[in-house]
Amino acid sequence: MYKKSILYKNYILNMDKKELVKLLQKEIKELELLTEGFDDMPTIPKALLSLASEKSVQITQKIEQLNKAQENVNPNFSFEKEKKEISTFKEEKKEEVKEEKKEEKETQKTEKSTRQIQKMIGIGDRFHFLRELFNNDKEKMQKTYQQLNALENYTVAERYLLENNSWDMENETVQLFFTIVGNFYK
Repeated sequence: MYKKSILYKNYILNMDKKELVKLLQKEIKELELLTEGFDDMPTIPKALLSLASEKSVQITQKIEQLNKAQENVNPNFSFEKEKKEISTFKEEKKEEVKEEKKEEKETQKTEKSTRQIQKMIGIGDRFHFLRELFNNDKEKMQKTYQQLNALENYTVAERYLLENNSWDMENETVQLFFTIVGNFYK
């Protein structure tokens, strides 16, 4: 990873160098255009001298920037070689991002699955089930929901509910709960 970040930095620095050279050449051409008629003028207007002076300062600054960029550039740098390596680096990064997104989706699926049974139960029924079936024990209700989400089918879920609760199967609330659980596994 460290080597790849150095390669990318070299690539950027060389691109900066290339851009700086272009800017420097542009500034020099502008100075040439500005000073083009100086030798034919008996006196050079102060405004033109001032502009030429500013342009020369800009040129000097670009040269200094270029010099700084040169200090950081690898002299053996090859754009083609580095482009290939950077391309590989970018592909690896894309793969890492894909993996992270995949893991995130799996996490979201897991989170969704713990909430699925709850999504099938209306708010009124939730409070009714909490009060009537779980004796106002939210933790027990949440644990039951989580277990139901993890179980593979209705038969296993029914067995789990019957073994872990002493509910009256004739009770309308119990029957409603089992109906919702059955619909969950359809």
